Amino acid sequence: MLRVALTGGIGSGKSFVAEYFKKLGIPVFHADEVAKALYSEPEVLEFVDHLTHGRAVQRDPEGKARVDFPSLAQIIFSDPALRHTLEAFIHPRVRARFQEFCQAHKEAPYVLSEAALYFETGLWKEFDAVILVTAPEKVRLERLVRQRGMAPEEAEKRMKSQWPDEKKRPLATFHILNDGWRDPIPQVQEIHRRLLNGAISQKVT
Repeated sequence: MLRVALTGGIGSGKSFVAEYFKKLGIPVFHADEVAKALYSEPEVLEFVDHLTHGRAVQRDPEGKARVDFPSLAQIIFSDPALRHTLEAFIHPRVRARFQEFCQAHKEAPYVLSEAALYFETGLWKEFDAVILVTAPEKVRLERLVRQRGMAPEEAEKRMKSQWPDEKKRPLATFHILNDGWRDPIPQVQEIHRRLLNGAISQKVT
């Protein structure tokens, strides 16, 4: 069974691509969603509380704690060192969940693991192939503002915290352009065909 990473900058549309792979019968592990769920675990809450000096953890009147994700995002995307420390704590836990996911779907021809920062963290090297979804920065910015309701300044900050597509593309096995003009679905279908045939030695862009 092949293990394939699916990644792309914020606003690139990788979630849309992931959903289409699901329609093709491919199991998709949403690493970022799994990571977010981990923040409800006591040891993770404690770590975040300590790392951010209480600025990203809220407590209700009964003392129950929860991570304030907007505050956490603002803190870590303004401080790369803190972000890297947090990632080093979270990623091994996500990796363990992915191993469990692969075991549960070991009969599949391949599984996808979707996440935004596989190149930035170096985790892309752990996969048999990497699918990169890209879109022009202007298109991504418009999507983030229109679809997610983000302020342009915040959207730009998030985009700049990630590698530019020009740096990622040479490392990717497959490339899907999702610019709003070229249909990504035939691109997904072709990549699916190649993965079923085990054709990952030659890069496709």
